[in-house]
Amino acid sequence: MFDSILESLNGHHRECFLIAPGLPSHKATHLAKQGIHYIDMTGEDFFDGLKSEIKDNAIADFQNGKLSSDTFMRYCKFNDAYPVIETRSDRTVVATIKRADGSIDGNSNWTVLADSELAEKMRNFFDGYSSGKLVIPKENLQSLSFVLAGLPFPEEKFSSEIQLESIPIYDGPFEVIFDDNFEVRGGNARIFRGNKVQRIEVSYRCMELIIFIQIQKHSVNVEIKTMTPEVFDRVSSGLDIFELLTRLFGGQSLKIPITGDLAIAMADKVIPNIRMQQNIILMYLMTRKPLKNILKFVLLILSMTTS
Repeated sequence: MFDSILESLNGHHRECFLIAPGLPSHKATHLAKQGIHYIDMTGEDFFDGLKSEIKDNAIADFQNGKLSSDTFMRYCKFNDAYPVIETRSDRTVVATIKRADGSIDGNSNWTVLADSELAEKMRNFFDGYSSGKLVIPKENLQSLSFVLAGLPFPEEKFSSEIQLESIPIYDGPFEVIFDDNFEVRGGNARIFRGNKVQRIEVSYRCMELIIFIQIQKHSVNVEIKTMTPEVFDRVSSGLDIFELLTRLFGGQSLKIPITGDLAIAMADKVIPNIRMQQNIILMYLMTRKPLKNILKFVLLILSMTTS
């Protein structure tokens, strides 16, 4: 059959392949003599591998001139991917890839060779113990790969450092009202969600209150750091902070208005499996023991009750 096909082509053919599982070796040898490449696999496995190979190399082949612009764009559109093409230093590159609605989805993997100091910074950053920016120097970066809209970008050599920044799920006003009508207004709260802890940063006057909450299966671990200046800018600021801490650690009951973006952040992103109460959360600090007061104050900030 193969001899008949080759004769009909009369030499006007490119490379030929036969895809079939389990062909005897003597038949594979005969095919090779006829210029036919034998591939020992099923058609389904072959096309799955071919699709994967095309997807893994589409961007690299386009940027290296092995794939035409028209073919590349049609392939991307078929996969609901819309590349943004740019010319940089006489080289055509894919700057980014979007979905039809303009959104960008993807992930990245990178390898870092870190000393103990950098490793500690990275753990604290991803676990949630620190916020702000994390800088990874270029000399510590080993490899980087990006996948956007399902299409892998070729690995790039690093020419600069990487900067990561933690974004709060809530950043806005924060109020506390004690039951003797002492009000804490004009404060600001920022809530971060890490891999291990929730980090809450409360700014009031010139005081910074940082709360770490680690929720485990049968317990809640809380750590609180309070930072105040040695000298207050105003006497009124010092008095307000003194009044706040006295009431907080003295065991007074308090309430926190939960509205707008704060309510959305609490319900959707802080901790799963919570039951929200509407309007104003009111919880009484029933004990004079400071540790329990702190824990209940944290729960108030989180505005939650366990289901």
